[in-house]
Amino acid sequence: MAAAILGNAVEWFDILVYAYFVKAIAANFFPASDNASSLLLAYGTFGLSFVARPLGAIVLGRIADRVGRRTALVYASALMFLGTAIIALLPSFETIGMIAPIMLLVARLMQGFSVGGEFGSAAAYLAEQSEGRRALYSSLQFASQGLGMLSAALVGLTLSSLMSDAEFVEWGWRVPFVIGAMLGPIVYIIRRNADETSEFLAAEAESSTKEHFRLAPFLGRCAMGAGAVLACTVTIYFLVYVPTFAQTSLGAGPAIAYTTAVISGGTLLVVAPIAGMIADRIGALRHGILAAAAVILITYPVFALMIASPDESTILLCQLALSIATAMYVGPLPAILAELFDTRNRSLGLAISYNVAVTTGGGFAQMIFVLLITMTGSIHAPSYYVVFAGAVSLASLLLCRRMNALDRGMARV
Repeated sequence: MAAAILGNAVEWFDILVYAYFVKAIAANFFPASDNASSLLLAYGTFGLSFVARPLGAIVLGRIADRVGRRTALVYASALMFLGTAIIALLPSFETIGMIAPIMLLVARLMQGFSVGGEFGSAAAYLAEQSEGRRALYSSLQFASQGLGMLSAALVGLTLSSLMSDAEFVEWGWRVPFVIGAMLGPIVYIIRRNADETSEFLAAEAESSTKEHFRLAPFLGRCAMGAGAVLACTVTIYFLVYVPTFAQTSLGAGPAIAYTTAVISGGTLLVVAPIAGMIADRIGALRHGILAAAAVILITYPVFALMIASPDESTILLCQLALSIATAMYVGPLPAILAELFDTRNRSLGLAISYNVAVTTGGGFAQMIFVLLITMTGSIHAPSYYVVFAGAVSLASLLLCRRMNALDRGMARV
């Protein structure tokens, strides 16, 4: 459990510090004539790293299903550590010119490949700890993401209070990447010494002489899974975007921005397991449908309230409401996805479902938020994208429920 949870938290810490410190990174690696262009280039690099996720999902997901979840998790942590170390030590554009943004992109692609396989392997590893409490245990996947988000935000809050803006842009932004690089070997050692899940070992023994795999039904389930993940990835990156939005559009200072990120990470850490416990009692799929509907209904009103009254207390309250809605949806999601696939193809199915949605809908979400505001002239526009994602996921979950009913009917026959 520690191998999956702590490793996942460190990986998401490494991923999210880029998003939180994107303004400083833009200044160091993408100098431009205006701040908007520089910020778009930095967000573009953030989004391009998601292109490597499907490849990581296929390669590491296949390793997890054939060799073991533990082995795939070890490879993922090693790649993440290397990519983070490169960013921590990379000279700026001013020092080495175009080599700097190119190497930054390479490092981000390595991180994207790592995270691409991380979700499927870690989610399967957690889901297979207990069939009776699958939703609770698998919810720790997103709780650990909340831990990574919380840690990254706390580091940002601390740095912003201890140094000037100039110092932060010059060298302070490197501190969290150095921390992530230092934690990498620790995670690697923990995962190297972890046990494989009994469910995987049992399935391996049963299918050692014969495998059952049909591509068309598998891809159909991946499509339904990806649809269910869309709201998950868009809402999480919406929460990551709010601190930047609060600074650039609402006039909030760095401290309030990082405080909203602390709220998001802390809420995800605490509420996701609660959602998992509820889902184990009422059914993960039923819980997911209700939570997706809640995301659709509250996102625009809450975001509009934050814009209408951009004082500190209102921003924090709105971020809390959005964070709770997100946590309630993502908590049981890995359990829903795990039930779509059998044990011998579970990691690959989870990885493909998650990373297709993340690459197509989440990786460029923050860039889409900025572009929507620019194109529509409305600062409410980011919430439209979240509502759209929620509607797609709700439809996918309803399809999953119908598929489950058909499966039960075929089983009776």
